[in-house]
Amino acid sequence: MKNSNIILRGKMPAASALDDRGFTLAETLPAIAVVTLLLSVLLFLLSGTGINAVRSKETLFFLRDFLEFDKTIREKAGEIIIPYWEIAGSASVFPGEAAELPGAVLEIPYYGGAREGILRLSIDNESRLSLESGGGEGREYYRGPRSLLVRNIGLVRNGEGRPLALKLDFEYQNRSFYTLAPFASFPVKRGLYG
Repeated sequence: MKNSNIILRGKMPAASALDDRGFTLAETLPAIAVVTLLLSVLLFLLSGTGINAVRSKETLFFLRDFLEFDKTIREKAGEIIIPYWEIAGSASVFPGEAAELPGAVLEIPYYGGAREGILRLSIDNESRLSLESGGGEGREYYRGPRSLLVRNIGLVRNGEGRPLALKLDFEYQNRSFYTLAPFASFPVKRGLYG
């Protein structure tokens, strides 16, 4: 039989030669270790990026809300029209300028130009600011963003003690913000410009 291959003991047929292509176990294990190490570093970096993205999103939404509230404060302060004869005591923080902030109330008359019109800024026990205005159009009420804390509330006054603007200091996640909102008009002496 010319076509049949006879396998003798200890001899391999020519067609079944060893295939030495590929990797041994000693070569594969270090490669797996390197790939695992790189993946763990990559996952650590990606998890940190995700946390930072969430923080950035929270800060962005807070700043959007703060800017809206800041705009409201400025608009309301812009409607204060204090006549030139008004004295320094026309607006003050109650129960006193040096009072602890929780429970403090700042009332400013002449909202909308009328003595009866009041712009009231009050601070609750959680150091959050509420803004209430009342004049001819009725009462309006606004509340600051949830995590915005009030650190100081007061008035900017001239050398004679007459109020010129609102000054509010805020804090959010150990960062300071402030609003300086000038009144539409403020008391000046007659004859100052003439």
